[in-house]
Amino acid sequence: PWTDLNKHWTAFDTFTNWLHGIPFLGVLIGKDIPALGTWYFNEITLLFVFMSVVIMFVAHMKESEFIDAFLKGMGD
Repeated sequence: PWTDLNKHWTAFDTFTNWLHGIPFLGVLIGKDIPALGTWYFNEITLLFVFMSVVIMFVAHMKESEFIDAFLKGMGD
């Protein structure tokens, strides 16, 4: 965590606490989500998959095209 490097670097903790305070979003993401500086494999994997799906919609890709591209990317 960033606070282990310097106890004054609390930007990610502050931002996470702010997100938890937003009524709908705080409930949606959950109260146990770690701050950005403390993310590990599970959180980064979820972010990667979620953003891949967002890119699929933005690029107007067909599902078959998306899955082929995703699997080719994972193979590399």
